[in-house]
Amino acid sequence: MTKTQLSSQCEDVDDLLGQAVDEYLQAVADGKQLDVEQLATAYPSIANLIRRTLPALEMMDVS
Repeated sequence: MTKTQLSSQCEDVDDLLGQAVDEYLQAVADGKQLDVEQLATAYPSIANLIRRTLPALEMMDVS
């Protein structure tokens, strides 16, 4: 894998994680309960990252 390919792959992961976090934060702002597993299922390529990241956001109480 070249540096360019690796950089592009990292950007894709960052973009997907950003979308998932935005979706989570919007649900929180709307007063909805959004399960981490729902997002992990919606974003299977970064499911493990979501499972590690969103609980940290919940602990920070970002609402």
